[in-house]
Amino acid sequence: MLLAEAQIPEIIAERMQTLRTDARKALKDGGVRRFTQLRAADDHISVRITNLADVERAGEVLRGLALPLGGSIAGGVDLEITDAGDQSWRIALTEPAIIALTDRTMQQSLEIIRRRIDAAGTREPWLQRQRYARILIQRQGTDRILIQMPGIGSAEELLGLIGRTGKLTFHRVDGFGDEARIAGPGKMVVPDNEDGTNYLLERRAILTGENVVDSFIGFHPQNGLPVVNFRFDTAGARIFGNYTSANIGQLFAIVLDNEVISAPRIQSAIFGGAGFIEGNFTVESATELAILIRLGALPVSLKFLERRSVGPAYQNGAFGNKAVLLHVGLRQSADPETICSRLEALGLGDTSLQQVGDHSNSELLIWVELQDTRTPREISSAVVDALEGLIDLRQFETVGPNIASGRKSILDILIDWFD
Repeated sequence: MLLAEAQIPEIIAERMQTLRTDARKALKDGGVRRFTQLRAADDHISVRITNLADVERAGEVLRGLALPLGGSIAGGVDLEITDAGDQSWRIALTEPAIIALTDRTMQQSLEIIRRRIDAAGTREPWLQRQRYARILIQRQGTDRILIQMPGIGSAEELLGLIGRTGKLTFHRVDGFGDEARIAGPGKMVVPDNEDGTNYLLERRAILTGENVVDSFIGFHPQNGLPVVNFRFDTAGARIFGNYTSANIGQLFAIVLDNEVISAPRIQSAIFGGAGFIEGNFTVESATELAILIRLGALPVSLKFLERRSVGPAYQNGAFGNKAVLLHVGLRQSADPETICSRLEALGLGDTSLQQVGDHSNSELLIWVELQDTRTPREISSAVVDALEGLIDLRQFETVGPNIASGRKSILDILIDWFD
């Protein structure tokens, strides 16, 4: 089981960088050419208009950058442009725009995670063995995702499928090594993923993973080592062909999640729209990278708050019999002491709990040892009835004969909850 938090502030900060470029162009195109201090912060941009006579005109131009939400003005606009005083303007996303951006990002993330797990099911032995497992991929609250696959022996295996953002970009190389100590305007320093060599790159990407329509494992035509083949769409093929023809002899960096994974020298113009990435790949790592590229990048990086094994796996101290696993959501009225006392009063035998995430996440996993006198459905119904008004049942199933560690006794839950 994994609990991930989407880093939405990163998306907003990226939007501000784009907005800064848009504002510069809009001001110049609108005849406002004398301005300074055009800066992008994490959640807004600001600019000072040098000529007092241009301040009102600048406001009109900048307001033109705002776009309607939901396709109509009735839904509001995405940008708030305010007079910051001292001949300055401030631009930020409106609250409805932030909500819409968050919802869109979370929906895309859920879909890509599902696609990665589906694709891995044809090649990962540990996933093939657990086809009976019910896969739960669920949004939790505003910016969290719960991924649960009962039966998997290690959360690290699940993390290997979805732990990388997979953001692929292609950049011009302006230098490396000693030439890449300081990044000036419009540049960035990116390390090599193997030896740590720094590369000085143009910040603006020539192409991105969005231009890649297919990727698959292949083998180098000369040394036979694994490579990752890729193919661009029509627009990407044209850009790639034009760039390679104009930059023969120059280095060309391929960047994945802010690391240079390959920096080949352009030997000739490539107009076919296809190429390959070479490195110290194994067949497994090349296959994994090909899937990552083919299915697309997550729209946001994820911070993993919880990594726990909740499926059947042999562990010392685990239940000797099968158990009923219930995944429940806690209502706002839920009191941990009441929950624990009600569970103890049921007399169902060995019962353990595991809180998912932090106290605000409101999710709980409950294990109850399965006995001969009651069926799993009877046990589940008894728990739900006892906790009526405090929980919402997400799912329940039978696991075992042994379940993984990471559970806590009712006493431990109470201690942790009130700490």
